[in-house]
Parts: sequence; structure tokens; C-alpha cells
Amino acid sequence: MKNKKISIKTIAAECGVGVGTVSRYFNGGYVSQKKRLLIQKVVEKYNFQPDFAAHSIKKKMLEVYILIPDLTSSNTFIVKSILKQINDDFAKVVPFVVETTYD
Repeated sequence: MKNKKISIKTIAAECGVGVGTVSRYFNGGYVSQKKRLLIQKVVEKYNFQPDFAAHSIKKKMLEVYILIPDLTSSNTFIVKSILKQINDDFAKVVPFVVETTYD
């Protein structure tokens, strides 16, 4: 299975549990100790790491907050450069809105 993309569906099928059980495992919900250990074993077998960013994009839940204490100081150029890069990168993937406040 080296070339096959592993998903929570794959893990659920191999463990003989539902996708919801695997989802609860990753999200810290209740899963019996027996099933938790079984899922953990399969996760380690495939070195699986869930892609929470992809999940968030699919569910349209992705939010990124960047707090900058002071834009009037000497760091303005650096901060604006970083924000521009973030904006450019996110615009390639999802609609992106920059909202600023000066409270």
C-alpha cells in the first residue's frame, strides 16, 4: 500500500470500525480503549497524519488569525511583507479576506 493514499476511510475499513469512530479518535472524542488501541496501531503502521487544513478547506471552516501588536513601529515593512506573502499563498487555495482594525 505504499503508493495508495491513506485516508480515515482506509483506516476505518482496516480496523473494522466506522469512519465516525476514526474521526472521534483524531478529534479527541470518546472511543473505547480497545478500538482506540486498534486505530492507533493502524495509524502508526501507515505513519498516517490527518490533513486538518484540507479538511477545513473542504468543510469551508479555515480561519487564520494574525495578531500584530503595533504596525507603526520599525517592523512595518517586515510585517507587511509577511502579510502579502500569506495573502498571495492563500489566494491560490481559497478565497481570502484581510480585515484590519486599529483598536
